[in-house]
Amino acid sequence: MRSRILLTLVASILCSRQISLAADWIIVPCVRAGPITRNTSESDLANTFGESQVVASDIDVGEGETQPGTILFPNENAKVLTVFGTDETRTHVAQVRIGAEGTNWKTDKGITIGTPLKVIEQLNGRPVNLAVFG
Repeated sequence: MRSRILLTLVASILCSRQISLAADWIIVPCVRAGPITRNTSESDLANTFGESQVVASDIDVGEGETQPGTILFPNENAKVLTVFGTDETRTHVAQVRIGAEGTNWKTDKGITIGTPLKVIEQLNGRPVNLAVFG
């Protein structure tokens, strides 16, 4: 009986940890995006978010080029995150990208898609210079 209670407790702790990790939408630049760090593999993503939420794909990077990557939450605009690996093995993260307005993802300073430039300048403490290509 004791071992059954202990097993239930351990499973409960592990499940709650997975839920809390998967609900972390904070991006700390150069450190992490939620529970994702540069050492996170595609397998780790599947363990954290569930296999149905992790899709390996060739990601459009512009100019007709693609790069191997992983899409998290491909069917949920507010959660979608594109993860680029350092190579085709998808064992290390090189870059993450968000692209949908209304996304849950934001930086530790509160910056997200649609944050007004004035707010970004206030956080920066001075004007921001933007470069336009085209």
